[in-house]
Amino acid sequence: MKHSQADQHDIVKQKYDGAQSDGRYDEGMARMALYHRHCQDPVIFGTLEDIRGKSLLDLACGDGFYTRRFRTECAANPVRGIDLSPKQIARAEAIEQRDHLGVEYRVGDVTSLSLERRFDVVPWILEADWPS
Repeated sequence: MKHSQADQHDIVKQKYDGAQSDGRYDEGMARMALYHRHCQDPVIFGTLEDIRGKSLLDLACGDGFYTRRFRTECAANPVRGIDLSPKQIARAEAIEQRDHLGVEYRVGDVTSLSLERRFDVVPWILEADWPS
């Protein structure tokens, strides 16, 4: 059975929110640490040009793992993260409250954004859940 785009987005949101609620997300992120460091990071950070002081919108940012790093390691500014999952954004905001990095997070569907400004850099990392 083929789902509508709205139904598919609801399914994705529910799955991410469920993983946040039962501990699977934390376990998965801990297991992925070496992969991120040795496989993802060289590609992501090795292909970015100098983004110091450039505005950045991180699409499908999840809990802000890379969003925070774009701010701290690359000095992008301002930085905003958008994700479909309210629980992912709640986690990102909790980390922001603790660390005060100056990153803004919003719940939103990246396929139908209405933005009040333009961004210089717009990464979309590790997003394979969106229907075409």
